[in-house]
Amino acid sequence: MIKILLPILFFCCYTSSVFSQTQDDIIAYSDSLFELDQFEEAISYYDNLIGQDSSEEMYFRSRGYAYLELNELKKGEADYQKALELNPNCSFCYSHLAKLEANRGNLDKALQLLELAIGNDEKNDFAFYMRANLREFNNNKIGALFDYNKAIELAPDMALYYTGRGLYNLNSGYAALAIRDLNKGFMLDSNDSQVIYPRAKYYANNQDWDNALKDLNRCIKLQPTNSEYYATKATILAFLQKYDEAIDNYDLSLKIDSTYFLAYMNRARAKYSNEDMDGTCADNSRALELIEKTEANKSSIDYLKEQIADLCDPKKKSYYYQRGIASYNLGQFEQAIVHYDQGLIQFPNSAMLLSFRGNALVALGKDALAIVEYKSALQHKDALKSEIKSSASFKDNSVAGDVYYIGAVGAFYGSLAECYANIGNYETAITYADSAINFLLKHKEKTGIHEVLSSNYNIRGVIHNVQGNYEKAKSDFLNATHFNKSNPLPHVNMAFALISESSTVEYKTINMGFYINPSFMGRRSVTLPVFSKKKIDNNKLEQALKECNIALELDKKNAFAYLVRAQIKILMKQSGYCLDVFNAKELGILNAEVLLGIKCK
Repeated sequence: MIKILLPILFFCCYTSSVFSQTQDDIIAYSDSLFELDQFEEAISYYDNLIGQDSSEEMYFRSRGYAYLELNELKKGEADYQKALELNPNCSFCYSHLAKLEANRGNLDKALQLLELAIGNDEKNDFAFYMRANLREFNNNKIGALFDYNKAIELAPDMALYYTGRGLYNLNSGYAALAIRDLNKGFMLDSNDSQVIYPRAKYYANNQDWDNALKDLNRCIKLQPTNSEYYATKATILAFLQKYDEAIDNYDLSLKIDSTYFLAYMNRARAKYSNEDMDGTCADNSRALELIEKTEANKSSIDYLKEQIADLCDPKKKSYYYQRGIASYNLGQFEQAIVHYDQGLIQFPNSAMLLSFRGNALVALGKDALAIVEYKSALQHKDALKSEIKSSASFKDNSVAGDVYYIGAVGAFYGSLAECYANIGNYETAITYADSAINFLLKHKEKTGIHEVLSSNYNIRGVIHNVQGNYEKAKSDFLNATHFNKSNPLPHVNMAFALISESSTVEYKTINMGFYINPSFMGRRSVTLPVFSKKKIDNNKLEQALKECNIALELDKKNAFAYLVRAQIKILMKQSGYCLDVFNAKELGILNAEVLLGIKCK
């Protein structure tokens, strides 16, 4: 189905110029009613006129237009048919009947009516504009462009025609021509949401989010009852990871149109990102209920069924680990363990549930218990393949499933290395880190596992650093950056190794999570080694400072990098470290001053 945008047209443009004064007065008055959107009043007005004279085509045509604006399509169509009986040459009647047929999906019939409209009046700009829409839909690009140009030639001040041609140019890949036309339309009429909305979508397609949102806000102000405007705004906000605002706008969209299944689908995605599993399931179920009543494509129905099966069926493993992950991401570690325990009652050999339970225990500082879970996950790693295969995410992509399996097993070894380091058993930690790296290197041709490989090099490097094996540590950090150039942590830990080399260092306790994922430290205390200023190598400290700067170029919100850079500046007796301390505190390391043994005003 194609929807034609309808510009406001003055009826005097399509009636004979030879009118009596009374007829001119009628046209002027009805046009004033249309401009004010007073369509009920216009219908009453023409009811009276038709009661006095039922032979006047213009009365039926004008009333038909008012009915269409009120979405009373059958009454509008009947009036246009009556107008054609009275005047078979009514070009305006043919073009509006064509619009009705187009919106019903009867494109061939719509085109036939437009040929009659243009044949009866070669200056009917609206007919050319609408035929351009249909020709573009039928992939007749040359014909479409001819008609858009003709419509603009006939009515150069009609904003919507520029908007139509702008969308044509956008769809044809001519972005510069598209924005020129869209801006021209906006310049001609900045109070028509039909003109502004396509430009908002243009900006969104080009990731110009600020201008897209500005135009959408204009549209909403002009037409606050249009559900699509709120839904489009919500989609942009979700892309910007402003999920609460996105959900609020989806709510507004669905308050206007509770049958808008696409808004339910996208709100489900936003709720999923917000860790609201029950809300996600409710919205996906509602979307599926609505979409099955339409002629929507099969892929949307299949997607929804897969999502519901994966997230909402308590008979499946995914139901428990999805909810567990959601609780974990919200910092609700005990609740995450509750979800995993419920799942393990049904699926005691699930490597995924076991490993995720281990992650929650690590966050709670229960490393010895976590070791048991990770070892059990490794024992059941062969069963992990069938778990992955049954997941909706990998059903049609066995290659991605294989990559996930390899990465998961590598992560099991790496997690064991982390736990053993946390309890001070560095030799065993190194053994598991070696196992992780050796296993992953066998599959290094698969680029999908490079992030996990980088992470494990980083883990082993931190352990080497704690043991005083600085050259081995630096080698591991270099390998970590080789396999994942966007990972800032190896750069920060490289800085740590350089600091450790350049001064006397003493590690009391270590929280590995702080060095390998400082953005999520769980409930564990953060510790730093004690650095002595007696032995200082400024050249290595300068190198360390550069590594921290690289890390912050990669991630300006890396609290760990700010903290380490502050430590370097303190050791080098440089100013400006308090600004780094402030940034570290703002980003979550609230005890930064205590860790560094300083006081900043």
